[in-house]
Parts: sequence; structure tokens; C-alpha cells
Amino acid sequence: MEQINGCLKLMDDLEELIVNGTRVPMSGKVIVDQELVLEIIDKIRGLLPAELHKAQQINQERKQLLHEAKLEAERILNEARSHIDRMISEEEIVKQAKSRGEDIIKQAEKTAKQIREGSTNYADDILSNLEASLEKTLSVVRKGRQELQATKSKYAS
Repeated sequence: MEQINGCLKLMDDLEELIVNGTRVPMSGKVIVDQELVLEIIDKIRGLLPAELHKAQQINQERKQLLHEAKLEAERILNEARSHIDRMISEEEIVKQAKSRGEDIIKQAEKTAKQIREGSTNYADDILSNLEASLEKTLSVVRKGRQELQATKSKYAS
């Protein structure tokens, strides 16, 4: 809750910076101190739930796992092809090599599929938890903004 309050305070500071910024005549634009705005944004990022950073990390890990699975599958396939090529010299060995190569390819494809499915399910679970957490946070932010709008409307009257 402290993080949300901190974020809300920083957003208020950002809003105040914009509202009190120097107006550009006849344009509706405001000049603000870029350093201050970027500093506030960095502080907001620092207060964001750790789940966001964790989700980014998990997504990167998922991509890495998929990449490694693909490389492993390619390595296994290349190994199987090389093994088959070496054994082509004799007919009986050729039959065995083809059979073994197909088994290796099937196993490699099965393993790659299992790795992809596992990492996708894992990432989906983490992202689902993150989504729930973010929905709660968003609900609090919306409520805070509604309260600010009500207060703002009250003072504007």
C-alpha cells in the first residue's frame, strides 16, 4: 500500500509540475523541467510492484528457454543426420540408422515441445498472477483518481 501511496504522491507531483509549468502563448502547451519530470518517472518506476520486474525477467527467461530448446533440437537433429549419413554405406545399417534417426528426431521434437509448453505454462501462470496484482493496483489508482477528481470538482465549484 505504501508503494501505491508513493506512486500517487509522485503522480500528484508530476501533475503539479505540469499545471504550474510555463505556458506557451496561443498553443495550449506547457514548458516543464525535463530533469524533474524524468526524476519523478524514475521514482515511480522504483515504486512499481516487483511483480512487473519479475514478469519481464520471466518473459526473458522464457525466450531464453525457447531459444535453448530450439538450439538443442537443432543440435540433436544435426547429430541424428550426421549419424545417419555415416551409416549409409551398408544397407542393413542404413535401415537401422534411419529408424534410430527418426526416433531421435521424434524424441527431440517431443522434448522441444515439452520445454516450450512448460515454459509457456510457467510464464502464463506468472503473468496471470501479475495481472491480478496489477488489476488490484489499478483499482486503487482509479479510486484515488476518482477521489482527486471529486476533490478537484469540489474546489472548482
